[in-house]
Amino acid sequence: MLARDEDILKAAEEWRKSGRGVALATVVETWGSAPRPVGSNLVIDNEGNFLGSVSGGCVEGAVVTEAIDVIDSGKPNIGQGLRFGAAVAVMATIPGYLIYYAVQPLPAALVHKQMILSTIAMLLLGMLLAWLNPGRKAL
Repeated sequence: MLARDEDILKAAEEWRKSGRGVALATVVETWGSAPRPVGSNLVIDNEGNFLGSVSGGCVEGAVVTEAIDVIDSGKPNIGQGLRFGAAVAVMATIPGYLIYYAVQPLPAALVHKQMILSTIAMLLLGMLLAWLNPGRKAL
């Protein structure tokens, strides 16, 4: 089961409260049969613990290593992950998918703001859906 964005942000907040460094990796672009859509998140602490997914497992190890470097330096980074698919003649390979992801350090104040903004966005979405479907009792 994939972690929800709210769970990822709560984990980030708990890790920050316990004094750990935290980074957030987010898929910003995909090509091919990428298993996770743009906007998918992975939160990582400075000990290598993580929650969420940016690729379905094939790229996470590299992203965690990169995130630890981002936490140590305090500077965001853009990375890419490539998963190879079918082999063809002359040992050339065809990539199955390519993802681009952004990794950014998460100071404690930013985690708190992100949780508030996420909650507000969900409330506004609920109000919009209720306004668009006034006769509907449930989703």
